[in-house]
This record gives sequence, C-alpha cells and structure tokens, in this order.
Amino acid sequence: MLKSLLAKARFLLHKKHLQSFFAQIGAFPTLPKVSSNINLEYVLKWEMWKPCADDISFFKTNDYGDYTGDRRSITKLKDILKDLTVCETIENWECEIQDVEGLSGSKAFRYKPDFFSCDEMAENCCKDFIQPLNKENLLKNLNWHGIRIRNWENGGGAFFVQYLWDDGRVYLNNLDGSHHFVAARYIAKRINEKVPLRGRLKKYYFNKESNLLKSYQIFMLEKQRQVENSLLEQMESCRAEYGTFSLPQPYREDFHAIFLPNNGQHSAAIAKIMRDAGVFSLSDYFDRKIRRSNPAQ
Repeated sequence: MLKSLLAKARFLLHKKHLQSFFAQIGAFPTLPKVSSNINLEYVLKWEMWKPCADDISFFKTNDYGDYTGDRRSITKLKDILKDLTVCETIENWECEIQDVEGLSGSKAFRYKPDFFSCDEMAENCCKDFIQPLNKENLLKNLNWHGIRIRNWENGGGAFFVQYLWDDGRVYLNNLDGSHHFVAARYIAKRINEKVPLRGRLKKYYFNKESNLLKSYQIFMLEKQRQVENSLLEQMESCRAEYGTFSLPQPYREDFHAIFLPNNGQHSAAIAKIMRDAGVFSLSDYFDRKIRRSNPAQ
C-alpha cells in the first residue's frame, strides 16, 4: 500500500515537470495542409509508413524495474501500422483527361517542383506543344508513345492513383510523356473535346477497422534533438510507456509521431497533458479523415 502511494506521489510530481516541459516548448506545429501541387511526390504517403529498424523506438519499465527500450512493443507497433491504410485496386477504370490533376514524374519538376495545375505546367513548359489549339494537334500529342496509359498495352506500367486523405485528386503515375499529356489536356479543354482514358486505379484510404486508434493516443512533434532527449528524460521520470517514429514522406525529416498506449501506465494522464498543451493530435487527424473521406465500406 505504502509503495503504491509513493509511486503515485512520485508520478504527480513528475507530471508537473512534464507539464512545464511542454509549456516551455511554446507553439506546436500542425500537420501541413494539403497543397494543390500537381507533383505526386508531395502527397503524404501514409501507405508507406513502414518503420525502419533505426527509426522506431519504444520505452517502458521492464520486469526488473529498469526503464529501457522494449522490442516486443516495437514489434506490436509495426504490426498495427501495417493495417492503417487500404489499397483498393480497380482494373479498367475509366475517366476523362480533365479528371487527371497530377503526375508522378516529369523532367519539368527538376526545375520547378511546385506547379499548382496541369494548365500552369502546359503554359510554362509546353509552349511548342499547345499550339495550334486544334484537334489535329490534340491527336498529335495524345499519340505520343510516352503516354503509356493510352498508347501501350495494359498501360505499359502507368496507372492512376487517388488518395482519399488527400483531397481526392486523381494522379497519373506516369513513366514518361508528361509534357505531351498536359499539352493534350490543355488543348482538349479549350476546344471542348472529350478524351476518355482507361487503366488501373489504385485508391488509398484509411482502414476504419485498423487497431491503431484503439491501441494508442498519437501526437506529433517537430524533430529537434534537444527536445527529443528532454522528452525521454521526462517520460523516464514518469515511468511512462511511449514510442516514437518518423512520419512518412515528405515529412520524414521534419516530424515524428509519439505513441502512448491506451492501456499503458499513466498514458491517459500524459495524453491529456499533451492535448492541453496544444500538441497536434494525429489520433484526431486520422479519425477526421476516416469519417470524412472514406468510401462506404
């Protein structure tokens, strides 16, 4: 009984230190909003959120009373992350060329990676291709062999991609032909010509049956070595179970997620501290995305 009371008193003391620690950090970053950039590289790739051995850690008190890294907790977290997203593949999916609003690759992105529409790219990089604005020139661009989705059997490796946690835009995961594709799209729009396309669509969305949100409260912090070391010290003082793992691209180098087990000792109290301090909640983010953007399942 006395041991339990002492442990509780100790936690309450270190809880105050943890509150002060988060208060000293100040403003916390939020997950950057989705950009209208046409470059697929800029979409947050939650489906590729797969931990590397040197990029994930989990700490807890072991059976000997030592606060240390825990391999079993890391394995559990890795397994749960696998079912965070769903990829629905639709063969022979049909759309119209104006429905495609982004590309996976283009030489143009090397010089200007932030085009905000396919028309902007066409006007800046394809001036020789978009004139004249007539059907003959439209067909000339469409028949370019590099537009595999249209001119190769089974798309020649090209396919469509859609992320429902993005804003639902359709991207062409192309291997070539980006300049002729956006030029054709540009011309077709201006001469009111419909251009049907067909190919494989990979549609990604969050798995509403995932155990991630049932198992953890998840927060996001900016990567700063001093903050990371101080956080470990504070969590160790509280003897709290928690894990860390970098966000997927394109934010891998900037942010990491903090995982607090829902059944962990003191986790609920620490989650409240982080919420009250204004730390960005990835749990809330995932929940909103699941409710607003998932297809009927």
